[in-house]
Amino acid sequence: MVTAASAVSPPIAFAAIGDNPTRLWGLTASERAGRIARANKLVPEESGAAPVLLANNAFAFDPAWLRYLASQPGTVLTLAGVPALALARDPDEASAIKTAMRDGTTLPSTTTLHIIEFESSTIA
Repeated sequence: MVTAASAVSPPIAFAAIGDNPTRLWGLTASERAGRIARANKLVPEESGAAPVLLANNAFAFDPAWLRYLASQPGTVLTLAGVPALALARDPDEASAIKTAMRDGTTLPSTTTLHIIEFESSTIA
């Protein structure tokens, strides 16, 4: 079985960004995202770790999206332009994505990241 962590080398770090008071199945957004990440063999982010898969706690996501993005370095899934999930290739990308997630804003138009707009996405 291929897991998110085995799809890309080196091991992928994970971080949940922001807060969300809504609970799903009794879990906070960070707890739920962390459980999904651990189930896919992702490791907690250490300062400056890359690659790092980032989850915006403002959104709930299907675990299939996490598995898909874990194999797509430099890709960001957005909802209404705001990053929801992303796999940053380096600390600079991670910083830009984290800022957009925390601020609820779009990424700069000069980004070299591949953007998948959830509203118009289809994964075969």
